[in-house]
Amino acid sequence: TLKQIHTSGHADRHTLKRMVEAIKPKHIVPMHTFEGDKYKEIFDYHVVRLEDGETLEVKN
Repeated sequence: TLKQIHTSGHADRHTLKRMVEAIKPKHIVPMHTFEGDKYKEIFDYHVVRLEDGETLEVKN
């Protein structure tokens, strides 16, 4: 018998911190979140917060 299994595509705070510490990005751009402002409190990195419809140009 097949049962429905729900999985979330969202990582929890601990997993996000581990990922950021492993990658060591220059910038963090939170997306698809209602709590993007909290990223500045959690991570010791440059956090770029975009508003709906706002764009960000990324250059090498």
